[in-house]
Amino acid sequence: MEYATPDYCFRIPNVSPITKLLSSKLMQMNNDDIDRINKEENTKEKTFEELRRTRINKEGNNNNNLVCYIEQVWVQVELETNSVVLTDVTYPDLSNYFCSSEFGVFKMNLKYISWYGKKNLSINDKYDEAIRILYSEIDCYSYGFINNNENNENDVKNQYAYIIIYLKQEVFKFYPFKIHELQLLLTALYSLTGIIPVRQEQQVKAILMKKIENVRREVLLYLIKQESPWITTSDELNKVLSNLTHEKKPQRILEIERVFHSCRLESEVTKETIYFIRKRWHETFSERVRVKILIILDRLIDRTVLTQSDPNFSMILKWLEYLEENSHPIKNFEVLNLIEMLIKRAKMIRIKTLTPISINSLTTSFDNYDDFIANLLYTEKIKEI
Repeated sequence: MEYATPDYCFRIPNVSPITKLLSSKLMQMNNDDIDRINKEENTKEKTFEELRRTRINKEGNNNNNLVCYIEQVWVQVELETNSVVLTDVTYPDLSNYFCSSEFGVFKMNLKYISWYGKKNLSINDKYDEAIRILYSEIDCYSYGFINNNENNENDVKNQYAYIIIYLKQEVFKFYPFKIHELQLLLTALYSLTGIIPVRQEQQVKAILMKKIENVRREVLLYLIKQESPWITTSDELNKVLSNLTHEKKPQRILEIERVFHSCRLESEVTKETIYFIRKRWHETFSERVRVKILIILDRLIDRTVLTQSDPNFSMILKWLEYLEENSHPIKNFEVLNLIEMLIKRAKMIRIKTLTPISINSLTTSFDNYDDFIANLLYTEKIKEI
């Protein structure tokens, strides 16, 4: 086979050239492989130049740009970049997910990432390139850790991780990697792409927030088409807020958006809403109801609804600080976390945003391109002197 002899080496651009010979291959197929692994684990550390010279002498000058070469790596491909699979769903939608039928070879060079797999499952088939990802096509990439209940979480040697690479139309997930392999891969990807890696939880949160923003935009377009979409009476407001804070009824985003835009258009609606949710909070001891109240408050803490000089803003901030002081850190752990998050968001309203730059204050250097070039060349000559 083309990659019958395992090879493990990393080249990290723009960092120290000293690297370790990575060992402990995953998913060994027979005892001969295990014996070979034990011999490799006892080898001494090699510098990057020694690893690179060995690779070049072995396979020619074609691998001069090799960054890493890792065998026994699986891959998953997702054709929908904004989808999130929930773990508790009985029948999740996996129609856009594809997983390799066998492990392959993960390879990185200075220009692209590639994954080699077998076309057929016969032993004599060699590995062919099935995936190629140019660094210029990568929008972002994230990483996470594979759960293993049998091993201790503090045992780093037995932990595994994965890397997810997001393109415009596809998502590629490569796994499993050891923790030290993950660190080297993230360093290499950052050096080659200039993109900072993020945790998988952060990426999922960003996807969900984007979905929520799209739904809110659609709800606003729906409300505008209605004859009387906004709340104008106290009875109507109490009815909507009672449904939103009911212990058993689900919160509808249509009603939350209706309250939000009504408060945005009229400060008196905001004042009545704050009074209602404060009263509802102190009347109930249900954690579910209090979480729903904080969800409503989370939507109202927005610059389009509240400003620093608004009395409603001062009332909300003082009330949240009071709740933070009087909430039990153990009994009300989830509620207390939400309250602290809302206080941080409320205090951000005090920070002044940058004002737009007026047209008259924009620079006009590029209106006279010849003069601009002459000034630039003159500046360079001054620096040389």
